[in-house]
Amino acid sequence: MKHFLSIISLAALSLCASAQNIEWSQHSVDGHRTSVTQMGSGEGKTEASMGRTTRFAKRYCAPNHKRYRRRSSTARVARIMIAAQDSMAAVKEVVGYCPEGMRKKRPECALTDWFIDALIKQTAQATGRRVDVGFANFGGVRTDMPKGDIFRGDIMSMFPFRNSAYYFTLTGESLLEICRNIASHRVEVFGGMRLTVKDNQLVSATIDGQPIDPEKVYGVATINFLMEGEGWFRFGRYKIDGIDTGINVLDMMLQYVTEQTRQGKPIDYKADGRYSEI
Repeated sequence: MKHFLSIISLAALSLCASAQNIEWSQHSVDGHRTSVTQMGSGEGKTEASMGRTTRFAKRYCAPNHKRYRRRSSTARVARIMIAAQDSMAAVKEVVGYCPEGMRKKRPECALTDWFIDALIKQTAQATGRRVDVGFANFGGVRTDMPKGDIFRGDIMSMFPFRNSAYYFTLTGESLLEICRNIASHRVEVFGGMRLTVKDNQLVSATIDGQPIDPEKVYGVATINFLMEGEGWFRFGRYKIDGIDTGINVLDMMLQYVTEQTRQGKPIDYKADGRYSEI
């Protein structure tokens, strides 16, 4: 069952100063961005977007000029939020742009494909090793990618855990066992290969159009948490050797997003059908 919250945020206190009105919004608890979406730090910006508290009597004056008594809940929330703006400036930094937005959903979606493909590239770069495939848990991506400007806080909310990128090698036979587990259990996040499944049974698993070779050794990118993990994960039991990069996944993804932005590229991705059921 989906629950609903009335989000009291900058919007609730009067997000749109130019319209001179107070806006309220309601979202299901499904990963929507619920933080302030307007840059509010810096001289003049905080007052324009959030209003101000008067020195006399500590009353709160909203951008629509409506005044609230100092002991009202609105005034109390406003004082806390206004006081936090300078320290929150870094979180509101725009680090990228997503023209369409990306929503998280199973069994495959643009957001999780984007994440794991980026993790593969960044892990290969960090280790200097060839990475053939990548794996992550679906729950490791916590929120959707918003449409439009991407704040640093959006990426922080997306990857809040203190996990590091991990590289390891394994045999093709072990890789096929992981693929069979994906087919028979819930689909998790994977990249670098294509899987076809029928009635929860693996039909085919290919890399670059070629079937996975049971005798070959493959390089894998994942997160350190999954080396021990839970359930059918615990990739550590398959590894031949491994390298913990020590680089936090959040830092790695922020680096990737900012580099894409520096090159003038938007954060734009499409699901490519790497998982299919017949």
